[in-house]
Amino acid sequence: MIKRFIYKNPILKLTFLGLIIFSAFVYDDIEDFRGQDHPFIHDVDQYYSYLPAYFIHDDLGFKFPHKYWLVKAENGGKVPKVTMGLAIVYSPFFIIADTWAKNSDYERDGYSYPYVVWIRFGSIFYFLLGMIVLSKALMRFFKQHVVAITCAILFLGTNLFYYTLGWTEMAHSYLFSLFALIIYLTIRWHEDRKAKHILLLGLVAGFCALIRPTSVLILLVPMLYGVQGIKTFKPKIQFLWNQKWLILLAIALFVIPLIPQFVFWKIHTDQYLFFSYGSDENFFFGNPHIKEFLIGYRKGWFVYTPLMVLSVIGIFFFRDKAKNFRFAVPIILILTVYIFSSWWAWWYGGSFGMRAMVQYYSILAFPIAAVISVSFRKWMLAIPTLAICGFFVFLNLRQSHQYKKSHIHYDGMTKEAYWYVIEHPKFVKEDWAVFEKLLDRPDYDAAKRGEDS
Repeated sequence: MIKRFIYKNPILKLTFLGLIIFSAFVYDDIEDFRGQDHPFIHDVDQYYSYLPAYFIHDDLGFKFPHKYWLVKAENGGKVPKVTMGLAIVYSPFFIIADTWAKNSDYERDGYSYPYVVWIRFGSIFYFLLGMIVLSKALMRFFKQHVVAITCAILFLGTNLFYYTLGWTEMAHSYLFSLFALIIYLTIRWHEDRKAKHILLLGLVAGFCALIRPTSVLILLVPMLYGVQGIKTFKPKIQFLWNQKWLILLAIALFVIPLIPQFVFWKIHTDQYLFFSYGSDENFFFGNPHIKEFLIGYRKGWFVYTPLMVLSVIGIFFFRDKAKNFRFAVPIILILTVYIFSSWWAWWYGGSFGMRAMVQYYSILAFPIAAVISVSFRKWMLAIPTLAICGFFVFLNLRQSHQYKKSHIHYDGMTKEAYWYVIEHPKFVKEDWAVFEKLLDRPDYDAAKRGEDS
């Protein structure tokens, strides 16, 4: 199916080939293990922890020596802070790496060269499949050249680029691909009413929830797809009601990927549902940091990923293209910004830009494509639009490199620090001392209490 799709769309074929070649060319410049010789550090090491524990140490009680973030339950058991979703997705490539390590001189510890190579290969493989699926979904509404440009700038002009080449083992590029599949299945389900599409959608959504529970927001896509106003809302409710038995079966399939996690928690905590983040990490829905989330210099989404301004503008062009997303996109965008900016650590720890939004670029690709499609009706609009996109791509590639070099701090950026970096593109020894004085690290303890930090 994918081979036939690419063969029939030569412009997309050349675009993806170009992106792969370009990515290979800049890989060493962007690859960022934060000074380590493997990517299994910080959050990634926690997602990954289930695999060494099970396959190498045969100890899911985590009693072997390790540096994982474990949370203690009331019964005394300890479990990882994160769920096992990514570990399951990593597992096919982990098994290949583990087999290689067993039959070679490499250390079989889960962190030696075979594991680095195969987990990284798997991450990029999943991402490329997701990008192809997204392009198939976009092609339902837009011309081939518009889809090619959209996919190219979405990758090169956003922090999806860093979280694909710099630290692809994080959850974001995986969820980006799974979200793209959910969008495609939603479109197909509404086109042909075939049961396989809604059933597979339910299963995929279950994996999304297992990787990151807040990912259930993407289910607003099948719920709101096709709703363009009040007149179309009632027919959509009727459509969902007519499909109620299939939807119930899809919900059952949604639960299947979650069962291993429930069983694991029951064994080690005596609870089927266990909030592993602990009592001191919460959402503060009465005090969202929306302004800082969007335009703050610490992590502002539009500051470090200004291309996404087009996704907001594009919502107003859904009358012409992809109008079935007319309600779904703005509602998802509003909810994600509100919910994510209400998290106690609204800046999401050490990261390049607002990483919490990266997976939602799959749905935000549609309003971006709408902007590009409209601009291409007249060359007077196409040229400045492409020029702006080109500038955003340049800025993103430059800032991705600066983040790797720590010229963009992982959580302490300020307005003064940001513009100092702009004015001093090449740091010398004296610049570091000035730059560090301009930083403002967040107060994590105050943030956990819901206070401004």
